[in-house]
Amino acid sequence: MSLLCYYGLICYAYFGYGFVIGNKSSRFNGSNALKCTPPAPLNAVAPQNVIAGIQPTGQMHIGNYIGCIDPSLKAQETNVNFNFMIADLHATTDDIDKEKLLSNIKQTVALILACGLDPEKCNIYLQSSIPEILQLKWFLSTVVSAGRFNKISYFKKRRIDIRSKSLATMLYPLLMTADILACRATGVIAARDQRIHVTVAREIAEKLNNRIGSILFQLPSIVPNVEFKLVFFFSCMHSIMNLSGHGKMSKSNANDMDRVNLLDDEATIHEKIRRARTGNTLGEFRIACFKIH
Repeated sequence: MSLLCYYGLICYAYFGYGFVIGNKSSRFNGSNALKCTPPAPLNAVAPQNVIAGIQPTGQMHIGNYIGCIDPSLKAQETNVNFNFMIADLHATTDDIDKEKLLSNIKQTVALILACGLDPEKCNIYLQSSIPEILQLKWFLSTVVSAGRFNKISYFKKRRIDIRSKSLATMLYPLLMTADILACRATGVIAARDQRIHVTVAREIAEKLNNRIGSILFQLPSIVPNVEFKLVFFFSCMHSIMNLSGHGKMSKSNANDMDRVNLLDDEATIHEKIRRARTGNTLGEFRIACFKIH
């Protein structure tokens, strides 16, 4: 039995490449104009905006659910303007086949809907469907130095040598800043390793506000973590480890046995958990027990 209801998969046939779903937006192909509520005047009291997003780079796993989907389900039930983005532009920083990307997008949309995200309660949109995000990214690039991106610890922690990567990889934090500021988000649902990017977004927003002499953008912050019902022994884990015990669970990992996918059947889950290794930090084992249902 799958972790996720199969009825969500029927959504595959109903979505094209470009779309925005939500009670305030609608766009189904590239020729249609984006219809959305204009931003509130700067002197008005605007509702709190919260943004979350996920890259369609592969099958969603329990780490995605705990770190992104579950907090998003809670956010859509609160009195905030909640935006959920399918970050397809971020997925193209690495070489990826167009047909594979399209398939991943359709599957990701189907899964988030099956998990409970409701287009009547939040705005669900494809990143590339809003060209203004890339336009804003260009303006933001004028207020930040290249040296700042060379010092970002995100690349060092993941052992990413940006000299051998595309320029898009280096500018990943700048695009994330544009994602946040484009919808004037005041809150960001982000994993622990993404917090440096929110810090960069705050720096850029503050510099831009100072340059124009007006508070155009509120400084975004991380939405406080919502406790997920997991039982931990010995120590608290800040991210879901992969099943080999080294590094966090990732969609882009070529080894499918390193993660528990949301669409894995019961037999596959048991086999993966049976082979899983616990992590070890300074001699202290970290063991997490999950209740699969």
